[in-house]
Amino acid sequence: MYIGRDSEADAPIETRASVLALWEQAAADLKRLGAEVIEVDFPVVSNYERDRPGARTMVERGLVPQDFAERELWDLSIWGWDDFLRANADPAVPDLVSVDGPKIFPQPPGTLPDRYEGGFDLREYVERARFGVTPFADIPTLEDGLKGLEATRRIDFEVWLDGQDIDAVVLPAAADVGPADADIDEASAVLAWRNGTWVANGNLVWRHLGIPTVTVPMGTMADIGMPVGLTFAGKAYDDERLLRMAGDYELSTRRRTLPPRTPELTEDVFSRRPTQTGNGKAPPLVIALAAETRTTGDQDEITITLDLPIDAEAENAS
Repeated sequence: MYIGRDSEADAPIETRASVLALWEQAAADLKRLGAEVIEVDFPVVSNYERDRPGARTMVERGLVPQDFAERELWDLSIWGWDDFLRANADPAVPDLVSVDGPKIFPQPPGTLPDRYEGGFDLREYVERARFGVTPFADIPTLEDGLKGLEATRRIDFEVWLDGQDIDAVVLPAAADVGPADADIDEASAVLAWRNGTWVANGNLVWRHLGIPTVTVPMGTMADIGMPVGLTFAGKAYDDERLLRMAGDYELSTRRRTLPPRTPELTEDVFSRRPTQTGNGKAPPLVIALAAETRTTGDQDEITITLDLPIDAEAENAS
């Protein structure tokens, strides 16, 4: 789907040749590091987007209610924006109704119209809020919809991973980078708004279904000098293994290109001399993480504390 070999999609993703070259390099790196790299289809995206014959969406399969998208797009979003503004407690903008709708996402003068599929003017959130904001617990189909999203992730991704006997899906983070003048030039806009270019590969699937991803540098395109990432996607709640895989790849390949016009600052670089114990091994770094939830009125406040033994590490390093 993302590496130029998908002939079954209604509109195959057009991946730039220089991105494909970086992918081939990344695949070779993964094999060198001991991974088995196999090319597969990607039903979780195909079904979600219904991008080819035979693909069926989560609504068509009865996994989520028919009107869940409507409730999620309108009721839940309106409640979320209104709840945030009330918690923010800015007297100038105390709630969503107080917002100047046309200023939420204005069209810059002289630019081409956006091409969002099924797009709408965000001022409608304010207009609908004037008729009342549905409380979170009263939004219809929300519980069934959330359960359906998780079921879709398990069926189309996690069960599929097990069936393919693979640990993770690895893909170029984007198919291309749009031209800088895509907001004013029609030909450039056509290129910039292609699937895989206007947003990263995978589109809404990752966040909507709760699939964790980690993106690390894959290299810099030889023709236009733009960096591109390599995305690792794995099972939900298996973040530690996913981070380890992506981190090992990044440390082993070091494909990041320094920004040519931005000098590196010394304080941006974290360096720590490795320390050793009596047996010659570096001591483990112990991190303590604590979370506490407090309820005040209709608001829940979550406090997260991260404890790093900075003093001990500095003492050992010296």
